[in-house]
Amino acid sequence: MNVKKIIPQKRRLTFFLIITLVIAVFFIGYNFYYIPGNQNIINKNAFLILNNISRNIRERNDYLQLAFGNILKPDTGTNHAKYLKDRQQQLNLYNLEGRIFPDKNAASRDSLLKTSIDSLVYLTGIYNDSLHYFSTDKNVTDWIFVPAQNFISPSIASQKKELFESYILLHNDVGLIYADDALGINKGIAADSLIADKKEALFAGVKDIQLKGVKYKMFYYPFRLGAEDVQICGFLKYENYFKKTHQAPVTFIYSIIVILLLLLIAMPLAKFYLMGKDEQVSFADFVLAAVSFFIGAAIITIIIIQVLLLMAAGIRLKDNLNSLSVQIEKSFNEEIKKIYLQLDSLDLVIKNHPLTEVSYVMRHADNLIVSDVIRKYFKEHSNSSSLYYNFNRITWVDEKGNQELKGQIDDAPVSFTNVSSRNY
Repeated sequence: MNVKKIIPQKRRLTFFLIITLVIAVFFIGYNFYYIPGNQNIINKNAFLILNNISRNIRERNDYLQLAFGNILKPDTGTNHAKYLKDRQQQLNLYNLEGRIFPDKNAASRDSLLKTSIDSLVYLTGIYNDSLHYFSTDKNVTDWIFVPAQNFISPSIASQKKELFESYILLHNDVGLIYADDALGINKGIAADSLIADKKEALFAGVKDIQLKGVKYKMFYYPFRLGAEDVQICGFLKYENYFKKTHQAPVTFIYSIIVILLLLLIAMPLAKFYLMGKDEQVSFADFVLAAVSFFIGAAIITIIIIQVLLLMAAGIRLKDNLNSLSVQIEKSFNEEIKKIYLQLDSLDLVIKNHPLTEVSYVMRHADNLIVSDVIRKYFKEHSNSSSLYYNFNRITWVDEKGNQELKGQIDDAPVSFTNVSSRNY
């Protein structure tokens, strides 16, 4: 039998073009719309995470520079060893494993001084996986050493489960400053070993790299830490990156499936359109057409129901997130109110107390330490449900930013400073 005579060429071509068009729409939409779109979203989120980490590191550095200003002060006594011990106790409160060292080479310290310094203490350099902080006051002959691992880890910890599996921090001149242990990178590696082109170090970018025989996408983001040029790098396995970029939304896939099913259901009808005048319709053709109509319609119905269920789940998720957001905002506002009430109560306690007469209030230079008053207050009101315990120190500051009164719950050393430059 000559098929070409039975099925006209024009009709066969029309049906073929319809199926080809449906498949082409899927591949064009998938390869030229969703994959590039997913790449843009992943890259945007990746650089946003690195930007947040770099901001956290810079803010942490600014905070430590201000905090270290309370520690590195001129030694007015004769026992410098005791002075260092007291200052070391204050430094230990920051859980940095930092150390205070006497500066034996003042000339080298002076050569590191930078201009336009706003804080009393600042980061002068990064050497041998550590950060070095000096004072702008030349009467202070000591400096603080902070391990980079302890300095950087808190800024990265909150981002460990977002996208990247591991992080490193590179110094453009020194090399590797910080690296997650899971990467297995030699600490002596130079920056140009990971970023060969120096021009690449000037801009945020993405680079393919291989570690321990596994392909990774390394996203790097340069920023300035103090006066140092550094780069935070995040590592994402290429396998995971490939999966994320090749994801397609369920609605798109189901739409293509529904269209293909409709074409399959229409095949019996298409046969009547394609068949020649001499070809007969058999009983088997009739049975297959009936089965196609009922089963195909049932499958399409199930798919539509599944899509509606997914859409309903998304709507419920959005509503639950909105409800959670409202609850968080309400709890936050209530906690703020509770804090203010607690501060007002403590302020009245100190205001009505004869501070100059009580024996358990010590004088510290021109400032007052009221730690014992605060502890006594909490002990006497321990059964009160309105107490707010989520702090370990309270300070009274004058209009110039000077701390005049200070009380602490713990037994840590008390220090007074000017906080006018802090963003309270």
